[in-house]
Amino acid sequence: MKSDSNSMRGLPAGARFHQSLAPEWEAGYKTGAFRRRESFARAVLANEVRRSTEWLDVGCGTGRFTRVLAELGARAVGVDAAPAMISAARRLQTTAGGPAAHSYRVVPTVERLDFDDLSFDGIACLSVLEYLDHPQLALSEMARVLRVGGRLVISVPHRHSVVRSLQSTMRRAGRRLGSDLFRYLSVSRNSYTKRGLVKVLRDQGLHAESVRGFYVLGLEAAIGATPPSLLFAVATKAQASTRSAVAVAARCAP
Repeated sequence: MKSDSNSMRGLPAGARFHQSLAPEWEAGYKTGAFRRRESFARAVLANEVRRSTEWLDVGCGTGRFTRVLAELGARAVGVDAAPAMISAARRLQTTAGGPAAHSYRVVPTVERLDFDDLSFDGIACLSVLEYLDHPQLALSEMARVLRVGGRLVISVPHRHSVVRSLQSTMRRAGRRLGSDLFRYLSVSRNSYTKRGLVKVLRDQGLHAESVRGFYVLGLEAAIGATPPSLLFAVATKAQASTRSAVAVAARCAP
């Protein structure tokens, strides 16, 4: 247990949370909301990925979508700040078979990417920004390493999601009774409206070409005009970014 505690030390809060979930994370894609989200994301990616292009999967977890990128013909790299997630991704890489054109690396934080400018034709960043201390830094870095004309596929929680709101209410009630429900909400800090997401992308030189909603339960839309659970955006980079994460951090500092 002591070594496990040491392995957690120094990790960002979001990575620390996911580090503990690594052993069972991949199994989550077999059923329920994870499976529906994967199908939705796979369809979005299939429309954007071209064969022999280079893609980065930011916050890749166990590499589920890194492998999808490779299946679609891309040369893909997955990065994550949770070492246990990367270890699981590498094990799956050797046992799952299929396309081998993908690799993984641990990063201290996805808010600082150790890649040269203009390194990738596309970036996938799915359900990651919500867990970051400084999501604008991560977006700045993604814009920096993305080539001009490159594509960013990103998903974030909708600020007014009915499901998220209900889960938050249940979590507060449960904590009063000694239960720790929906633990992810303890580290899920950031959520967006459609307009807000378009703006934060535009601030980093990324033009949102489309923003679509995903309903976790598949039933919310039938209730009425309810906001989706997640927003999926496809954005393109129109010109070279001259702002590093350091410059953005200085601009955002109080």
